[in-house]
Amino acid sequence: MIGEYFDRHWIPFGRLHRLADAIGLYLTERRGPSPAYLARFRPRRADAPGHQSERLAHSDRDTNDGEV
Repeated sequence: MIGEYFDRHWIPFGRLHRLADAIGLYLTERRGPSPAYLARFRPRRADAPGHQSERLAHSDRDTNDGEV
């Protein structure tokens, strides 16, 4: 679980999602607006097909990188 609140160390959700994906985590839940959100990630199993939350969050990851 990661909680983010807009401050000088703030990481846009899109960037966080890309970083998590790169290390093998998938998004299970996200709550809150872009500047103050909670995101839950879980390890991706190597033998599991893509999870629905990954497919649903893909557009959010690409379009929500830095908007306030």
